[in-house]
Amino acid sequence: MQGAVELIEDFEGLTFDVALYARASHVRQSANGCDMTITRQVPTLVTPVERGFDRMLAVRLARMGHPGDRQWPGLLRALGPCALAASLPLYIEVTARLFAPTYALHTFEAVSWVAILSALSVFGLLCAWWVWTLLAETAPHLDDLIRDSSLRAALADALMRFMSVRRQLVVTVAGSVACCLLLRLIQPYIVDNLEMGPVSYLAIFWSTLIGGNCAYWMAFFVYFASRILRSSDLNLVWHSPASTPAIARMSTGYAFTTTVTLIALLAVELLSIRASTYGSSAVLDSVIRAVPPIAAVCALATGIIPHMLLFVAVRNARQATLLAMLPLTGAEPPTTAQEVKSVQENIALYRLVETSPGLPFNTAAIVQYGAAIFGSIVAFFLST
Repeated sequence: MQGAVELIEDFEGLTFDVALYARASHVRQSANGCDMTITRQVPTLVTPVERGFDRMLAVRLARMGHPGDRQWPGLLRALGPCALAASLPLYIEVTARLFAPTYALHTFEAVSWVAILSALSVFGLLCAWWVWTLLAETAPHLDDLIRDSSLRAALADALMRFMSVRRQLVVTVAGSVACCLLLRLIQPYIVDNLEMGPVSYLAIFWSTLIGGNCAYWMAFFVYFASRILRSSDLNLVWHSPASTPAIARMSTGYAFTTTVTLIALLAVELLSIRASTYGSSAVLDSVIRAVPPIAAVCALATGIIPHMLLFVAVRNARQATLLAMLPLTGAEPPTTAQEVKSVQENIALYRLVETSPGLPFNTAAIVQYGAAIFGSIVAFFLST
């Protein structure tokens, strides 16, 4: 659907047009011998998610305004546009070298920082496109999962608010400006060992703009999972809740974002360790020691909370089914052959639900993820 779906109700010559993000269902009714068609609104997540390819900054920036193949061939095709968008600081550096050498960077160390930040930006843009493509594939299944139409409408509305270009720019530009000010604060303490110039600030601004937009949407996805999975009226597969298409795809998506946040955390720690070798002062040491723990808290929140919500939703659905089936197994042992056969069948069905597959990212994986983050932070402080 393009934009809002036009709802037209034609009753005795009177027409109403309502623009809403919804899909229509048509019901024929008869009143006073006169047939009429009533078109009802069924809120859907498909339309706002499709619009996200044009409105999510990290995806739009790479001119990847459409879904694609999430496998390796599709990722390789997406790599070119993402690299072109992420490498803006490198273009400026090359242009400055050719036409304005005074403003260019001249040392390998300084240029390597620009290249590293550009590479991380490419990684961020690729991940953003991959996640949004998966969300577009999952949206119809989410519509099937959520029985409560008011919740679907609320989620679609929240998604449209978060996709506001103004809101995204305010949040991400504010973060990028803050990072540039932070660089200006520590510049006097590292300038003797690391060349700094306008391209350095552009690289920081551009990479944090992309990374900040990715973080912005990571925060939304935590909220998104919370709103959906806390609902008590989900349309789950009763005998195997984890096999519900929407749940399985959400688990895949959040496992991917969890891995990405861990990689991002490790990158922040390694870059902080490298920055600590350029100088020493109270300000520099405070900044370098503060950034990785903040990143670790964000990684824990975005990596663990969605999986815990998924785990609880699947566990509660399975337990509710088992509780409903428990009377079928019989309170007393069977006494006749017919009762034995019936109880055996019921117990087999009970076991089917009890042993149904769980989520790939289970409790053990969550504990390991938390331990990995904790271990990386300990290693960081021991090395600085």
